[in-house]
Amino acid sequence: MFSHDGLTLPDEVEELLNDCRAFSKRLVFSPAEGDGGCNNCGGIGQLNFGVVDSPPMDTAPHVTSDQKPWRAAWLINQKWYIVRRHQYPCPVCNSMTDIERSSLVTTLFENSGLEPEEKTWRLEYYAGKPGKDIAVKAARLMLGQNYRPNGWICLFGEYGRGKSGILKSLVAGFIRLGVPARYVRAEDLLSEIRSTFNNEVKTDKTNEDERSLIQKYIGFKFLAIDEIDRVSTTDWARAKLFAVLDARYNGRHRTATGIATNLDPAKLTGEWAYLASRLKDSQRIPMAGDDLRGKRN
Repeated sequence: MFSHDGLTLPDEVEELLNDCRAFSKRLVFSPAEGDGGCNNCGGIGQLNFGVVDSPPMDTAPHVTSDQKPWRAAWLINQKWYIVRRHQYPCPVCNSMTDIERSSLVTTLFENSGLEPEEKTWRLEYYAGKPGKDIAVKAARLMLGQNYRPNGWICLFGEYGRGKSGILKSLVAGFIRLGVPARYVRAEDLLSEIRSTFNNEVKTDKTNEDERSLIQKYIGFKFLAIDEIDRVSTTDWARAKLFAVLDARYNGRHRTATGIATNLDPAKLTGEWAYLASRLKDSQRIPMAGDDLRGKRN
């Protein structure tokens, strides 16, 4: 947590502030109209911010239904603007104690798939780097959904462009909010499923373990699947990946999924046609610019 203009704010707001500075964007705080039970948020339990995405207008602009709820028309100093909305839980009146939240975050990190040094990763690292801007903006919008992330995001491009780093930063960011999230390489996911059974002896218990593991991956609020185009294309591998991806696609209005691939999603054909079709409903974002491998401490 940190303080700014008399408010106590979560660390994610500091990331948003830094991002706005990097892109010369204006960040506006919307005062709460709650019951006054909390001096920090007004008693509504959350803090509302808007990133100004338009020039000033004399009349209220129309915001289409597909832009809501993350964009809205705000009246600021007698002028109308379109803003990109961000909501954060109030760190003062949050129902969890600091000890409870710390314990939850520790547990979530243990199951996050991140290495110890990756638990502190933030999207700020990629802000302002050529070829990464669109991906950073999309990732910040997804992280800004807080406790109810939803939708699909697909990052694609050559090796070393930061796709994995952005996915890992999203996982770390969600967990710091107390949201269950996991990063996994597609091949590691399949290896984990394989480990639940013996190829020579298949039992009902084995099938149940496999189903439970697949259900675990379906259930994460945010799941990042990396290197999805680098797995075996056997019938078994496709079936298991399809079980996870299809369930998450069908639940994309309730959970969020991040995918990284070296291939343009439009070029995923043949055995990958099922994924290419579903990615049409995702944000498909190319990543370019410098190779970042070996540059991050």
